[in-house]
Amino acid sequence: MQHYLWFLLCVGSAGYLGWATFNQWIEPYIDFGSQVYCAWLVSLGKWPYLDFACYNGPFSVWFNGGLFALTGPSLAALQIANALWLIVLLTLLWLSFRQGWSKTAAWFGVLLFIWLFAFSRVQRVNGYNYIAPYAHEHTHGLVLGLLGLVLLEFSKGLRPSLLVFSGLCLGLTFLTKAENSLAATAAAALWWFLFAGQRRQIQTMVLKPFCLFATAFFLPLLTAFLYLARRLPLEQALRGTTGSWFVVFDQQVRALPLFRTVQGTAHLGANLILILQVAGISMAAWLLMQGLGQWKQRRGIAALIAGVSATAIAFWQLDGQIWFNLMRVVPFAMTGLLVWQGMDWWHQRKIGIAGGQIRWQLVLTLFGTLLLLKIWFNCQIVHYGFALAAVATVMCFARLWEGFGHADRLVWRLMLAPLLISLVLSYHREQLHQQTANPVTSLGRGGDRFLANGSFARTLAEVCPWVETHIRPDETLLVFPETTMINYLTRRQSPSRFTSFMPTETCLFGEQAMLDDLAAKPPDWLFIAPRNMTGLSAEFGHGYLDKLFLWMQENYEPVQRICATNSDYAVFAMKRRAYSTP
Repeated sequence: MQHYLWFLLCVGSAGYLGWATFNQWIEPYIDFGSQVYCAWLVSLGKWPYLDFACYNGPFSVWFNGGLFALTGPSLAALQIANALWLIVLLTLLWLSFRQGWSKTAAWFGVLLFIWLFAFSRVQRVNGYNYIAPYAHEHTHGLVLGLLGLVLLEFSKGLRPSLLVFSGLCLGLTFLTKAENSLAATAAAALWWFLFAGQRRQIQTMVLKPFCLFATAFFLPLLTAFLYLARRLPLEQALRGTTGSWFVVFDQQVRALPLFRTVQGTAHLGANLILILQVAGISMAAWLLMQGLGQWKQRRGIAALIAGVSATAIAFWQLDGQIWFNLMRVVPFAMTGLLVWQGMDWWHQRKIGIAGGQIRWQLVLTLFGTLLLLKIWFNCQIVHYGFALAAVATVMCFARLWEGFGHADRLVWRLMLAPLLISLVLSYHREQLHQQTANPVTSLGRGGDRFLANGSFARTLAEVCPWVETHIRPDETLLVFPETTMINYLTRRQSPSRFTSFMPTETCLFGEQAMLDDLAAKPPDWLFIAPRNMTGLSAEFGHGYLDKLFLWMQENYEPVQRICATNSDYAVFAMKRRAYSTP
């Protein structure tokens, strides 16, 4: 009966949050537009890395492009597909936590994930949710990686079919983003290492299943490489297959202010102070719960009082931004949990009782910990953290819900309940604030209709009809620097290989390559959709992409300033000059 109540609570929470944020998950201004535009190009027969430039693995753009080819270009179809991916992820989380700890921990972790990550929209830029993520490579890679590990655990190293599917899933993870593939591959390697340690007949019990698994792992990589090599030079096909791995080692990209800020290295001292502050609060709560566990009289009431007190102190110390700041200690908590479990495994191994549960706990904890490497000093549940910190965050709290040491579960849960309830409510309040802070604007038509708020959304509602009125379907349109949502909604293609001219793309591909591409295939129309470059680089034409900006001024003439009456954001339409030559 208890588990049916948990199930109903999870379904009810998902239903409520889905209703509260319905059709408001899409961010039209930045990354998501490029995701759907590239998927549309694939559905038309275009090739990634050849017809349009990208620096992630090809799986997500192929999957979404195949979906568009099957259903027709439709944001509704894509969001339904993403909802199915989300259901699979929630199921995998439940199976993982149940296998590692208990059913109660599994339900608790799933419920927390639904409230914090699934439908999240707590910032002005709304792309950090699982229905319309700013990067499908993150969500697809997370699901594929976790699915591969779960299948590996359930195979027990003995069931060939599960081993093959596990290897295929982990190989496909390599075709998404480096962060996901590193965490999943390292966790799988640890699983095989621990599994081999339990078997004495290495040749028959480990080597053959491992070879089968490894073959399945490399099959998606080899298939993708051979497919891309049909149209691309071998070096470029290899670069496309390895996806974002080459970005990881690009020093220019790693030095960009945006990446250093997100990673926490731009203001390392301030971040370390905040981490220590949060760690101090967490440690005090830990010691308090351990002490209450030894107190036999009225410890339940004392634990509840302590939980309320800890909540008040946390809000006071962290200026109300508790969810954003509390997560900063998660990487270090995961490291401690990993060490704890490693010592437990070693103790069990010495006395000969190390089994599958402790092995799976170690594997799952390593997976969640390695996902955090990119945001180690600035762990948050937004931006990269909506995918990279999700597993670790729910794992930490689910593990706390199970209890530690001598304190019984009642004490832990009475301590945690006030904190968690207040945190979730404050987080949800922030979501509602973001939804109601600005009027909602309806964008797109039919299956592409969605709701968005903000000045850009109101102007975009004016831009799309203007494009359909003034630009013929056979004319080409480039939106600078990156708002390809306009191209997708109006079904106007850009002749350029480059869908974004932001600092990351400029570092990876070079300004000269971008200029040469535009000069060879100049678009008929050019739209300037201004982007705030604060914290990213110098302003366009003033120290950033100066040659490209000059070329645009020489070859295009202003036609219209498009701006909604109740918006302070404008898009500038420019047409190619009659005397302009490629």
